[in-house]
Amino acid sequence: MRSKQFLKTRAVPVLLTAAMATSLAACASKTDTSATTSSPTGKVSAEDKKFAADQPYELSLSTSIAGEPPAPGNEVELAIQKNTGVTLKMQWIPAAAMKDKENIMIASGELPKAMVVNYDTPVLSAMRNGTFWELGPLLKDYPTLSKIDPSFYNNIKVDGKIYGIPKAREIARNATIYRKDWLDALGLKEPKTPEDQYNIIKAFTLNDPDKNGKNDTVGYNMNKDFTAFDKMVVIFGGPNRWGVVDGKVTPAWMTKANMDALNWYKRLYDEKLMNQDFAVTEKATVDKNWAAGKIGMVDAVVLAAGQSQGTAVKKNNPAAQTDFFTTLDAGSGPRIDGASYNDGFVAIPKSSVKTEAEVRRILSYFEKMSADPEMATLMNSGMEGIEYKVDNGLIVQTDADKFGKFIKPYRDGVSRDYSINPKATKDDPLVKKGNQAAKDNLKNAILNPFLSFNSTTYLEKGAELDQMITDARVKYIMGKLDGAGFQQEVDKWLKAGGQKIIDEYTAEYAKTAKK
Repeated sequence: MRSKQFLKTRAVPVLLTAAMATSLAACASKTDTSATTSSPTGKVSAEDKKFAADQPYELSLSTSIAGEPPAPGNEVELAIQKNTGVTLKMQWIPAAAMKDKENIMIASGELPKAMVVNYDTPVLSAMRNGTFWELGPLLKDYPTLSKIDPSFYNNIKVDGKIYGIPKAREIARNATIYRKDWLDALGLKEPKTPEDQYNIIKAFTLNDPDKNGKNDTVGYNMNKDFTAFDKMVVIFGGPNRWGVVDGKVTPAWMTKANMDALNWYKRLYDEKLMNQDFAVTEKATVDKNWAAGKIGMVDAVVLAAGQSQGTAVKKNNPAAQTDFFTTLDAGSGPRIDGASYNDGFVAIPKSSVKTEAEVRRILSYFEKMSADPEMATLMNSGMEGIEYKVDNGLIVQTDADKFGKFIKPYRDGVSRDYSINPKATKDDPLVKKGNQAAKDNLKNAILNPFLSFNSTTYLEKGAELDQMITDARVKYIMGKLDGAGFQQEVDKWLKAGGQKIIDEYTAEYAKTAKK
């Protein structure tokens, strides 16, 4: 909950933002016709008028959140309401329970008017069963939404149809954050190869990098979601989960690169250079350990060194310096695992939204949030005088904590593509470096070409089969399986449905190859 004192400090900026927003909204309403549709006679129906972009609208919206949810009716929501005419009724779901809650909601049919969903089996089945509105034919009427890179939409298509608005994100965004002050103190250089990274992690663990005379640091931490492993497989020359190897559709866990990555992690685990409980460690625990100044490296994204992770560690360790690297070369050239273009997407359930006119009202809201400079700036930087100040016409962030608590849940939880029209910012050097790295690394990004391919078996059993591979990898790293044992688990995966997925992807791939 926000303190009364904090609420008072935000009141004036909200009024200023609201006044500006009201003016902008008035101007926008003169030109925005995307929220209404005419009847065949050319007249605007009562339904169209009710859901016109300039009419008040209450939008219930569910999404995930990693920490404590913002209080309802807060200043951010009020600013959004003044600008868009939309009163948000947020349904915040703890991130750890998101998948289970999402499945329960879909099964029950008790859904909000818009919900952030993941591209997984229950959601894909629901789309095929007509649970959500198809949005593809409508997007042409929303200039900003329709200009989002087609790759983002392609990777959330189901049977060639678009059922949602992607939470777009940078493709080449993955990175490893490290303590630069520790690296400098030990006379080491940024890693260029996996072996370099191993040696740095070892030094961060054993060589007292913080110079406090105690053996109290760990070189590396990983959390239980295990996505960092995919990055290392790519670095060792393998596909990004799925790929075409020697002309055949092949999952990453059936490649030599997978075993190279397993052995790299097993080495860290055996030598106690990483957290021994990684298989059950929550991301929040890794973040807490990092902030405490006891970890030398964590997996994150390119902007984290200059924003979240960088800020967190400096609170407890003011002299701490952070940096990041993105690519390593294990003999196949510098490589980075390309992100899946999106981090979920916003879908509109038919059970809660009955008419196309209301669908268009919701689309108008997301259009405004991306296209309007004030709203884009709110999501990108926060409020002037609270989260940022203006220096020579450029935005300078002044309170990263408040931004993380009160702005970031709306930016990350709903839609990340708020970089279209924000005011210019005076970024931290590491933020600039991160933005540039995400652009420069596009040429090194290894993508998963099968994200949008159809596999009936994966739809039905994908989560179960993925877990089989994750469990086998964890057991190998922890020494509970050897190479032969791991292969036996892969054979079980093939028999349980994995081979069918390969066959179905192969058939889909053959279709695209003919085009």
